[in-house]
Amino acid sequence: MRPSVESALDAVAATADRYSSAILIQFALQASVIVVVSGGTAPTGTVKVDVSNDQPLSGTAPTNWITLADVDVDISDNGVYVIPKFDLCYMYMRVWYDFTSGTGTLTARVKTNGM
Repeated sequence: MRPSVESALDAVAATADRYSSAILIQFALQASVIVVVSGGTAPTGTVKVDVSNDQPLSGTAPTNWITLADVDVDISDNGVYVIPKFDLCYMYMRVWYDFTSGTGTLTARVKTNGM
């Protein structure tokens, strides 16, 4: 697998919990996430990463997710945030925004590196 960049959350409203689609990462060994928050009134919350080892049937999404401990970033205002490089050994990942308050727009891009 060559390095790739995926747009996990693309300019979503930061006004409620938001989940990306499942990202297939079966050959990825590491990932990082860059989050850009803009507009609105000081959105606050946490961006987190879930993983799954489900082997779903063709055309279906994974259903069993677990949030990785200590792989998150607190959002406290408009700006650019990072979840630094972390190790992977899973089939799928997704990025999600755990909303607390405020409004704005949130974009999260995932970079993976692997075999």
